[in-house]
Amino acid sequence: MNNKKNAAIITRFFATTWLLTLILLVVSLLWEIGLGQIAQIGLIVFLLLSAIVFYAGGFFYIEVEADKSSFKIKHYNLFPFWQEYKIYQIATDRYSKYQVKKSFAGMFSWLYLFEQTSRGLAKYPAIGISALSSSQLKTLTDYLETIKKNP
Repeated sequence: MNNKKNAAIITRFFATTWLLTLILLVVSLLWEIGLGQIAQIGLIVFLLLSAIVFYAGGFFYIEVEADKSSFKIKHYNLFPFWQEYKIYQIATDRYSKYQVKKSFAGMFSWLYLFEQTSRGLAKYPAIGISALSSSQLKTLTDYLETIKKNP
């Protein structure tokens, strides 16, 4: 399972938003098009806020591969800078549970995976799942639920 199609749509949406806002801002600074200083400041704030939302909102590309003994979750942030490709490989017999945490009224979502180790329960760093569709999220959580270790 992967969210390649959704990831491309979200990346295109943010790129188009930034480009159009930046073009409007530059044109308004170079020529008089009727935008006042307050509108220009608003464009700058909008540009910065949309960059922050895109970077910190949990918009990740996710790919899940499973076999009989383990599963891998490959992921990276869709923000075009500071992308770090990571792979979490967890043996199914050591996998314990998962948590989905939502923020900003469910607009942003994060997945936490837990693995049972010899020293106790280990929590993996969060994986942003905001770029998953509801059906993809259901598929992922259904899979994680089926392999979950029952205490």
